[in-house]
Amino acid sequence: MIKKYFILCAAIGALFAEMNLHSVLIAFRVKGWQNKALRQAVKKGDVSEVTKLIEQYKANVNAKTTKNLRTPLHRASALEDSEIAEKLVKKLLAAGALPNAKDKFRKSPLHFACEWGVEGKGAVVKALIKAGSRLNDQSFYSKETPLHIACARGSVDNVKALINAGANPNVYSIYGVPLHRAFRFYQVDLSNKIGLFGEEKFFEIVKMLIRAGANPFIENRHGEKALPYAERKKFVQTIVPFKKDAIIKETTFSIIETLLFSVTQGKKTNGDSK
Repeated sequence: MIKKYFILCAAIGALFAEMNLHSVLIAFRVKGWQNKALRQAVKKGDVSEVTKLIEQYKANVNAKTTKNLRTPLHRASALEDSEIAEKLVKKLLAAGALPNAKDKFRKSPLHFACEWGVEGKGAVVKALIKAGSRLNDQSFYSKETPLHIACARGSVDNVKALINAGANPNVYSIYGVPLHRAFRFYQVDLSNKIGLFGEEKFFEIVKMLIRAGANPFIENRHGEKALPYAERKKFVQTIVPFKKDAIIKETTFSIIETLLFSVTQGKKTNGDSK
């Protein structure tokens, strides 16, 4: 009898090994299984299964996890595959997912889209913005907005989408303003060569932030300017075509710098000067 019991247990265990968690939840109809299955399907990037769970089984698209209070939209926004992420985000939003739902750290799906699987996420960011995501909401501890995160990740597309939608480039976090974050991670990239983003991308982001009204002289809590002198000088020289090896007097540079920032601030970020 005992032997038969162990054989049965082994058989059940083997069966479960062949099934994923999602299949087990459906097979045994565990209480709240639809919501758990939806989270698993989103995590796997299974668009057809997500559709089935929402439309056929009426899964709650705003159900939060117990531990971190995250919704399926948080998970979808963080997927590495940008194409799948876009499809799932749009599907969840169409089904009533709340674009401004916050997790335990006060991060929204827009924060997640800017933080994880960054490359090619412009369409996801735009979809969330179109759905009404608040652009300047700050996380709980670091007080970062999605723009801080996009700058830290060196994503030109995400920074452009946020700024064009009206994100404030001068919101202050524990690290400073978005310009501080862009410079900090550009600096890390230069010193460690870890490939976060290079000089060309950095100055493209700087240009967009300045055009949007970012203050390059604002200091963080350590007294560091958002854009240090050396980088301001490089930035000016990428726009004003000085002669190679020309010696620029500090007073001349100061005047040009002031005029340049004054002229560029408030311009659009679509790549032209209109």
